[in-house]
Amino acid sequence: MPLEVMLIILAVGIAAGLATQGLVVLKRRRKNPATSGMSCCSNPAWVAERDLGSARGFDLMLGKCGACGTPWVNAFCVASSVGGYESVNPAEVEAMRTIKDPDELKQFMRRWVEHMA
Repeated sequence: MPLEVMLIILAVGIAAGLATQGLVVLKRRRKNPATSGMSCCSNPAWVAERDLGSARGFDLMLGKCGACGTPWVNAFCVASSVGGYESVNPAEVEAMRTIKDPDELKQFMRRWVEHMA
């Protein structure tokens, strides 16, 4: 992972920690924290489908919007405790759902995370 990406993730994690402790006040609209970042429809609802394991410091979970069916990967950065949803194209979703071999899935997810960054 490029150093710039790691520094951004670290900065976001620190800012989130400061905001949580009340040291920084952020003005924002109230959103459902469980679906924050899912921009597929007006009323997104996260439905987990498959644990994809870990890759490059991220815990990964394949899921979809329960309202419209759009596929997403929930990527959670272990180091910074910050996560979000990443869109997934149909070919990637099919591979994530059908790869049975754990080592093959791990290699696929490593390549996917590198492409994401």
